[in-house]
Amino acid sequence: MTSLRLPMAGTPFVAKSLATLLITAMPALAFADLTTEAPIPQKNIAFLVGTGLTFGGDDIANVQVIDYDDDDSSEDISAGALIHLYTGINAYIPDSDFSIQTTIGYHVDGVFASNGSVQFTRYPLELIPYYNFNRIRIGLGLSYHINPEFNGDRHARLGDREYDNALGLVASVEVKLGSHFAVGLHYTDIDYDLSKVERVYGDNFNEQKDSNIDGSNVGIYSTYLF
Repeated sequence: MTSLRLPMAGTPFVAKSLATLLITAMPALAFADLTTEAPIPQKNIAFLVGTGLTFGGDDIANVQVIDYDDDDSSEDISAGALIHLYTGINAYIPDSDFSIQTTIGYHVDGVFASNGSVQFTRYPLELIPYYNFNRIRIGLGLSYHINPEFNGDRHARLGDREYDNALGLVASVEVKLGSHFAVGLHYTDIDYDLSKVERVYGDNFNEQKDSNIDGSNVGIYSTYLF
């Protein structure tokens, strides 16, 4: 998709700072889990929370962000980025090495600034069967993205775009670093079909008529089971 540059005063989306903090915290969380004195017996069902830092997909918009020192930088809004927060359950199948993980999450990439905001959001519902080795688990499942939406904000003059709910595939490889903590790589293969465009005054973004965008991405994921 053709990108668009939009001058905005402020700082990049705070989620990017949050992502750095979460990734930096991973080694500390893993070390704390590995130093647990006694292993906790495996439950039939484990609740979980997690976060992913994802990259990929088509660029939806390109935003020029100007900070308070008048320095500018370019920020891309991508259909496969950036922060994926999720929660759910992991159900272990008795007398087997298989488990089934079901999660609901919030996936977002964007820029917030004093004179407007631009963001792409969706709510992934995922069902991933895993085969569990000693400390490695491999999964292949489905990812259903609910309400994919680009919001250009009336101040940013990019308008809004809504996309149909989309079904894709997700592949996952994770390493268990302790009784509760796992990190790994996820790959999601998914496309979004345009369903609605809301025009705003002075909107040039709506001249782009791409009816399909690629939201496929690869991500670094961390999951905490309890």
